[in-house]
Amino acid sequence: MRTQSEARASDRARLVRILRAERFMGLDATTGSLLAAMAAAGVFRLGGTIVGTHAFRLYEAELGRRHDRRGATGIEGLRPLAALGVTAQALRHLNYLIADPIPAAVLYRSGVLVQIPRPERFAIHKLIVAERRSGRDRIKALKDLAQAALLIEALAQDRPDDLRDAHQDALSRGPKWRDPIAASVEKLPELAAFLP
Repeated sequence: MRTQSEARASDRARLVRILRAERFMGLDATTGSLLAAMAAAGVFRLGGTIVGTHAFRLYEAELGRRHDRRGATGIEGLRPLAALGVTAQALRHLNYLIADPIPAAVLYRSGVLVQIPRPERFAIHKLIVAERRSGRDRIKALKDLAQAALLIEALAQDRPDDLRDAHQDALSRGPKWRDPIAASVEKLPELAAFLP
């Protein structure tokens, strides 16, 4: 008899094959092996959450919609992490972004279970960070806005209450949140109907 763990692994591999057959996007070997190692070490079980481009790509399965495969990250500034001997890029409003993450499956080998931000929080976060970019980062700001628009339009159709709650939560946090959201929505007037 197979053990319960082997049965779950076999089921997961079968589901990954189905997703691949439907042309859902997989990961390159380097990223996939890194995420698999992190999952094996318990990073996601203990609350670790993927953000940025890789999270955005996983919304394709979560929302059942295809999207632009180029992605963009919402990253700002380098910060030293002395305890680890490295530097990391800081994300503004990170606590909002990663609150109450959802599970997702990465299409690498027989599948890797990870956590990503809720799509409605990711979309609102993108509206904020797009306005904080300047200079050469303006190209990334356009990608941020495109990702936000895609998610907001999908969520407005499928999960309008979740979108409304995430938007209201962000607005309630004061002008440093409201102002960049309003400025981004001004650039994408078609979103105004979805974000009253």
